[in-house]
Amino acid sequence: MSATAIPIRSFPSTQSKSSALGAMEHHARYKYVPGEEDVGTEPPAALRFEHEVARFQRAVGHQRDAARSAIVRRILKADDPDEYIQTMAQTLVSSALPGRLDDAVDILSECGPRLEQFVNGVLPQLIQSDEADEDFCYVLIRGIGKSTLPSARMFVELLWSKSPDAAVEAMGDIGGDDSLKRLRGVAAGDPSEFVRNLAAEIIEECFE
Repeated sequence: MSATAIPIRSFPSTQSKSSALGAMEHHARYKYVPGEEDVGTEPPAALRFEHEVARFQRAVGHQRDAARSAIVRRILKADDPDEYIQTMAQTLVSSALPGRLDDAVDILSECGPRLEQFVNGVLPQLIQSDEADEDFCYVLIRGIGKSTLPSARMFVELLWSKSPDAAVEAMGDIGGDDSLKRLRGVAAGDPSEFVRNLAAEIIEECFE
């Protein structure tokens, strides 16, 4: 499995100038337009997937639900799901469309063992980095919280400092006595007034 680069501050993730130019040339060479009849070299799977994610953002109603399900299926069946999860998160988080973070959270939460594999791959980098993209950390933690992974609470605890508000909401999603105990401690003693108030709100909404 190839190493997964975490997003730094803002997307895209760190690249040298030459590699960034190479990526631009790579995309320009294919000029892939969804729906056009193929008249040349088949664009790479990752680029086609990026366009699928962009189409999902523009879709409405039942088409949107179908597009989201197709993205999840593609991730679950991919030979390298880490690349697909990274592409999905990067495309959604870096867009200016409303609801982009919630969209990424929902898709991540449905990726099951592929999400767990992805988190295990990026966790050491995220823990050590002081420059990880805040929105990326938010959607990752919330996606973990909304998933059914047995390791969800452990992952949220390990990533807590990267986005405390996301971690608080994730504990509400995970539920259970351990999450309630954690949130009570946060509501009583977190240094951030916002996080304290959020924890109290989540306790009221999810546990009472």
